[in-house]
Amino acid sequence: MSGLSRLSRPEMRTIAGQLLEGLQARAASGPPEPSLDDFIPQLAAVNARLSGHLAGGAVADARRRSQLVRLDEADDEVDTWLRHVAGFLEVEARRRTGNLQEAVKALKAQAFPEGLSPIRAYVPEENLYCRTAIAVLQSAAHAPTVAAIRLPADWLTAWATAIEASEAAFIEASKARQAQSHHVSHGMDAKGEFVEVARRLRHYVQSRASRREKSRVDEGERLLSPLTLPLKKLRMEDKARATRREKAAQEGSAAQASQQGEVARAAQEGSAAEMAPEGESARAALEGSGAQASQQGEVTSAGVEGSDAKVTLEDESARVAQTGSAAERPQADEAADAAPEGSVADMALAGAVASAAQESAAESTEASQVTANGLDAAKGRLVSEESNASDVPGGGDAGEGPGGRGGAAFGRCRPEEACEGMRTRRGKGQGVEAAMPAAATRWSCSTELALTPIAPMKAPRSSRRGMPPAKGIKPPLVCSSP
Repeated sequence: MSGLSRLSRPEMRTIAGQLLEGLQARAASGPPEPSLDDFIPQLAAVNARLSGHLAGGAVADARRRSQLVRLDEADDEVDTWLRHVAGFLEVEARRRTGNLQEAVKALKAQAFPEGLSPIRAYVPEENLYCRTAIAVLQSAAHAPTVAAIRLPADWLTAWATAIEASEAAFIEASKARQAQSHHVSHGMDAKGEFVEVARRLRHYVQSRASRREKSRVDEGERLLSPLTLPLKKLRMEDKARATRREKAAQEGSAAQASQQGEVARAAQEGSAAEMAPEGESARAALEGSGAQASQQGEVTSAGVEGSDAKVTLEDESARVAQTGSAAERPQADEAADAAPEGSVADMALAGAVASAAQESAAESTEASQVTANGLDAAKGRLVSEESNASDVPGGGDAGEGPGGRGGAAFGRCRPEEACEGMRTRRGKGQGVEAAMPAAATRWSCSTELALTPIAPMKAPRSSRRGMPPAKGIKPPLVCSSP
């Protein structure tokens, strides 16, 4: 029965009237039932109160609305006269000539200290502000100033009349508002009375007959149908409202999940877009490092070519020096032969020429020696670099090779040694150690011959366990000219 209080007052009035009609019809058809018939006067009183307060409330509300319209019109009239008088004083205070400007400013400041802001204030407050302004303008202290600026006296009279009309309209509107409030409050009381009577009636009708008395049960349901149907409708509306609320919550959660998915996808796309420039930067860096390495290789090749060209140039210089000295010696001999035949001056000249030729030959010889020394130094450097590049791992005296301890050591050809080939050391009887690699390696000897090692042939291991492996075959050493 908690749903009864949720019914509106018009619905309660309708339900009370239908219940009253049903009870009156049952009492007229008989048989008499005093306990049930006692609800007829109670429902009649509640129905009358609900109907009266509903009708009276509607009338009071209509009257209140009309009074509010009248109050608004009266207040607008007051606002208009307030603007007229305040504007008149403002215009007079802005004169460029005369001696009334200061007096008008003082009058305006005293009559309208807040300007036009009270127009938006509460109606009684605005009316009080306007009455104070009229009293200042009509005072004897400011009468000369008002007369000098020729302020119309009928303006003040009309303004006072508008204020009185506004106050009267406000009083009528307040009365109409109070009347409506009275009907509303009494209607609330009648609503509570209806809820109480309807609750007691329902309990009595449901308990007046047992389940076996089918006719009385049907009669009770028919009497309470004006009350049970609206309550059932309220319950159905509540269920429908809850269903809509649940669906809205599900749709909202689905939309939120979809939005989160879109945000995550956008974040992934953004990270992929950020990784693409990084990959391009890394690829550009690799290309740059490759180009730098290629450039360094070109620089190294150019350096080697430059050293070869330098050696060739030194050889050419030495050869030119030798050719020049050989060409100058016959000239000196011819000059010496021609000396006895000439005069003393010719002999002296020939001697000077011979001396110059000898000095030139000495200088050529010295230059040839310097060039030869430079060539020897360059060849020595090349030999040292090639010797370092041709070192083979595992070739020390105490190293370990793949066949056990020991190791294969091969000698290097030095200028003070002859080409001996390859020396071999064995471990503790565990086979031949690693020998010279198969790649062609060149050693510079004193005879300027290139040594070409041959890869050794490995002997197959024995199939029987416990037997030592077969001895390896020493690689032959072939000396060939480069």
